[in-house]
Amino acid sequence: DQIVYGIFASSDDGKSWSALQLHTKTPPTTTTPPPTTSTPPATTPPAVTTPSVPAPTVPAVTSPAVPAPAAPAVPAPAVTTPAATPDVVGDKTTTTTTTTTTTTTGSTPAEQNGDEGLPTNETTKTSFQWDTSKAPDGIYILKIIATNKYAHPLDYKFGVYVTKQFTIDNTAPTVSLPDHVASVDMLRQFDITDTMTPIIGGKFRVDDGPWTALTAADGIFDSKTKHVLMNTTNGPLTLTAGKHSVEIIAVDQAGNKADRTITVGEGDAPAAK
Repeated sequence: DQIVYGIFASSDDGKSWSALQLHTKTPPTTTTPPPTTSTPPATTPPAVTTPSVPAPTVPAVTSPAVPAPAAPAVPAPAVTTPAATPDVVGDKTTTTTTTTTTTTTGSTPAEQNGDEGLPTNETTKTSFQWDTSKAPDGIYILKIIATNKYAHPLDYKFGVYVTKQFTIDNTAPTVSLPDHVASVDMLRQFDITDTMTPIIGGKFRVDDGPWTALTAADGIFDSKTKHVLMNTTNGPLTLTAGKHSVEIIAVDQAGNKADRTITVGEGDAPAAK
């Protein structure tokens, strides 16, 4: 039987579902060009004068019928075991490969609650791509429905597979510094914050110089908000007199990067809190 698939996403733990616009992965196809034959150029024989002799009768020749070649059998596509769904998805595409066990309609509570129908772009492919860079940040689950309802409209079956939760994070962290500070004292410690995933590190450089890693105040980058220190091998950052440019990069667990450039030596100091 032909199986068709549909995929739905939920960011509220299954309370509501939205059909995904699927991008199906198709294997590359190769086309074998038909054989070509070379036809020699036509030549005009020299004129020959023949005597007036009655033409002999040539018996008719009937060519034997040649049967048309049989069409080659097309193998059914292979179905692979589902790949693990990533815990965190950033600005990238996630691929879901599916296999399902068909069961009688409504035989389990999960199926009774899960038969949402299929989206208009349903597919027979067993591998799907979802461009998560266009999805809002959130914690998601996916539901995959497979059915043979078109082959057996009066007695069809379907299967439902629901993934574990995973996080989509397409937003860069924020750095709690203004664009201008009056002195280096305002740079030596600050906060980096992300709304969805932990901060995993960062670095800074002065006036396009070499990069130096930021230091987590508590010794480890493991949470969505981190208080960080701008230290060098000689201790807290110091700058010579004059105007300087300090670039700061912070990265979250999904791979999103905040890239800030702070000017030091001009502008007013932030108001005391």
